[in-house]
Amino acid sequence: MIFRWLDHPSFHRDEQLIAILYDLGMATKKQLLAITGWHPRTLKERLKQIRKRGNTLEEKDLWLKTFTIPGQVRDVAYSLGRLGMEYAQEMALQIHRVKEAPQAQVAHYLGINDILVRLLVHGYARERIAWLTSTEATDVLLRYWEREVDRKIDRRDLIRPDARLILDDTRRFWIEYDNNTENPRQLERKFHNYVNTLMPIGETSPVVWVALTQNRRDYLKANWNAFVELFYRDKQTPQMYFFTPGEETKFFLSE
Repeated sequence: MIFRWLDHPSFHRDEQLIAILYDLGMATKKQLLAITGWHPRTLKERLKQIRKRGNTLEEKDLWLKTFTIPGQVRDVAYSLGRLGMEYAQEMALQIHRVKEAPQAQVAHYLGINDILVRLLVHGYARERIAWLTSTEATDVLLRYWEREVDRKIDRRDLIRPDARLILDDTRRFWIEYDNNTENPRQLERKFHNYVNTLMPIGETSPVVWVALTQNRRDYLKANWNAFVELFYRDKQTPQMYFFTPGEETKFFLSE
């Protein structure tokens, strides 16, 4: 859960930022400012502090990397390099292991982060939000399966949501960010995985999809409805909601 790192008594600010970037995969300064609540000067100094852990330019990039963002000139995305990842994994709080964020997924990581950032910008207090990364969300599903079903399951057979959002300890959602890269066959496979993962354990949290455009949002919704009609007519399926960026915020605030 991303906010557990803020003001953590065991870690300095630069270490807190390392842990936050480890969880997020990638993030812009704007996103990091919204998530941490830090002053821009504090964030700038902490980013510098992480890079200063390397003695050479090559080593600095192994601690903290920057990536260009498609369609943007001035802003960049920050991500941990190999040494930063290893340091995060050695931190004391049983941090989960993930791989380095690939540059090709910059837009995907930032799109997921923006779902959380929009809630914060609209005034939802951090202490009222629990935000779990994809790995943490999958861990939750694995625990649900171990508790509800009397058989072992490989986590690779479970759906991997992009995130898990919990508001006020009571309202729970699975999050999917779609940036128009999956074809109909891939979407069908993902829909099947959601049904096969959630329904056997009676997990009823809605799945909230955020798509880049209205056309893509409507396309996803139409594909889901056709999928249910074809494969699961008169059977229980997860609740799926489809939005464009910002629409999901209104949905969360009105629930």
